[in-house]
Amino acid sequence: ADNAGDWYDNRDKNHAAIDHHRHPGLQAMSSGRGFQSVLTDRDVVVGNASLAYTQDPWGSLVRVDGMNFFGATATYRQYTSNHAYWHPEHHDHDDKDHYHAMTPTVSSSQGSSASELDEVDKWLFTLAAFPSAVKERLKESGLLMPTLQMIFRRTRVASDDEYLSGAAHPSVFDNASNQAAMIAMAEAMRVEDLPPMVQLRVLEDTYRGRRGEDFFESRGAEVLYNVPVSIARIYRGRERTKRLVVSAAESYDPNERPLTYHWRVLRGDPAAVRVTPRNEAGSEVEIEIDYHPETTIPGSERRTNLVVVGAFVHNGVYYSAPGFVTSFTLDNEERDYDELGRIREIRYNTGYVHPVLSRPKTWERDTFVYGRSRALRGWTRHSGGETHEFTADGDLVVEGSLFGTIASVQRVRYDRDSATGMVKWSTVGSPTPVDEPATATLSIVAHDATPCVERGSEIALDVRVSSDCAVNAVSLGLSFDPELVDSIAIEPSDAVSTHREGLGPDLWYVDLAPDVGDCLEQAGDETARAGATVLMVSSFESEESDALIAEDGVSLATIHLTLAEISEPFASLEIDVVDCLVSDEDDIATSVSCVRGEAVLETGGVTIAVVDRCFERGDCNADRARDISDVITTLLYLFSGDGELRVLPCIDACDTNDDGALDITDPLFQLRRLFDAGGGEGFEPGFGTCAPDLTEDALGCKSADACH
Repeated sequence: ADNAGDWYDNRDKNHAAIDHHRHPGLQAMSSGRGFQSVLTDRDVVVGNASLAYTQDPWGSLVRVDGMNFFGATATYRQYTSNHAYWHPEHHDHDDKDHYHAMTPTVSSSQGSSASELDEVDKWLFTLAAFPSAVKERLKESGLLMPTLQMIFRRTRVASDDEYLSGAAHPSVFDNASNQAAMIAMAEAMRVEDLPPMVQLRVLEDTYRGRRGEDFFESRGAEVLYNVPVSIARIYRGRERTKRLVVSAAESYDPNERPLTYHWRVLRGDPAAVRVTPRNEAGSEVEIEIDYHPETTIPGSERRTNLVVVGAFVHNGVYYSAPGFVTSFTLDNEERDYDELGRIREIRYNTGYVHPVLSRPKTWERDTFVYGRSRALRGWTRHSGGETHEFTADGDLVVEGSLFGTIASVQRVRYDRDSATGMVKWSTVGSPTPVDEPATATLSIVAHDATPCVERGSEIALDVRVSSDCAVNAVSLGLSFDPELVDSIAIEPSDAVSTHREGLGPDLWYVDLAPDVGDCLEQAGDETARAGATVLMVSSFESEESDALIAEDGVSLATIHLTLAEISEPFASLEIDVVDCLVSDEDDIATSVSCVRGEAVLETGGVTIAVVDRCFERGDCNADRARDISDVITTLLYLFSGDGELRVLPCIDACDTNDDGALDITDPLFQLRRLFDAGGGEGFEPGFGTCAPDLTEDALGCKSADACH
């Protein structure tokens, strides 16, 4: 095809330029100076700018201008529009690789001025070697530069296996003798066998750290950029492991050949980088990257902080040019993690990082504080012998302590110090209380909504707490008449015993025989009193993540009572919430303590009717319905001589007017209620309610199932 229609673009005012006359048909131009961030109006362009930033902050054009959102977006547009540029690394890739991302859309040569010229020549010779139809098809499809990248990298290694390794994909390229191989590979290409194009897309991503909480910079984020051939992240957050789910399913072949998918760890500790397919084709993978300190690039003595996962597709003839997923850790900090993978300490100002990414800090280190449940409480910042505490939300602790109760906090911001260029922190606004006074309700609720219990039976009561704060501790005193209770047991609810991922509370204490103290006086009568106390502490560290969330009410404990076999037909068992008990010589004050202070409390006890039998008045035949059949049952009982018909499950239920006698007035009363008042309203106990007879009389119930 030769170089007819191709352009050479020099962007350093011929500081270092190729001899374009060596390439028949090639035309020369100069579109400006420095890093090219726009498209020209030419069809095919290969260019260079043999320049670098030599003043602080120093760096190559590729690293400073190309490895950010704007540069990556611009060079991807060039990459798919038949444009490509080369630049020297100029001290970015000497004893250490300072590049913080990797992309196939722009290229760097090892060395300084003019070191890239031989690579520019190679690319132009290779462009001339394509068969004309192949070159035209690649231009039309936007695959010309991706194909050149694949040829350039594949001919630097001996095999496809090496092409799928880090050996073919360094950050910077030295001068390999692959020009003849590139020309031969281009000459052999056919229109029906063009290379495919890899396309990447992020589906899930945990590189979402929040500035001021998870990391401390005046600017910046963990997501550097996303383009379809390069996904770049900066590892700033404190997690031990980061995770990405990436899809290559949108990759394509210009001839619609079927594709296979290939993912490789090109750089990084293989034990600390895990690539797991998420579907049978392998087009979607989960990438897990553990925090990487500085490592050495395999096959060299050059150090790096960059982890690289390569993505390739194959169409049966060619592999695609690479796509890259990269993660860069900051060399100006050192980290310690504990055996659980939690960050323990970060030491700052330990090395050089380009100031666009991270700046030195005005403090030396942060040590992180955890509670018993393993949740982060905050960190202690060390600076020149002084310490300050910060909450897990990034607020300065003004009153209180991470190791106790925090009373007030103040917002913090991070800025660049104009004098030193370092990152400094300062407070914003005024200190604020951690919380307004919280409210809570502590109540005793019967498991069965019916307030009627037969003597000698066992019942269960629920201790429920509701609060608009995170509940960390509850103390409770219960008082009752021991003449009505044979035994009592109290156990934690499922919500309490299984919370904190099954750890349960740090303290659960029950005293079933406390000193009743002055409870007799509080009761207001001469009734003997007994009691029980409960103390629950979710976490001694008083951590929000360990607390009970009780906005909608949560069960704290279950009280199991066995009622006494009382001789009276009726008794009222009152279980009160009180402050008057003494347990182990300590006064037990009923209270609800939130993570950030004690709540304003309302309490409620329960009253239970203990009776011989419970029934529904008006349900004479005990079929759980009030209708004409109950009237007929009463009439048959009163006027039939049949002995079977004179057996009622509960005579008291037939005494509809509750006058203590069963006679003709009861069915007449029920008829009036059924057909005048409607639906049986007006009976006590009311319709559908299982309850005791509160009127003392000689009538009773023979069936224990009168309500059931």
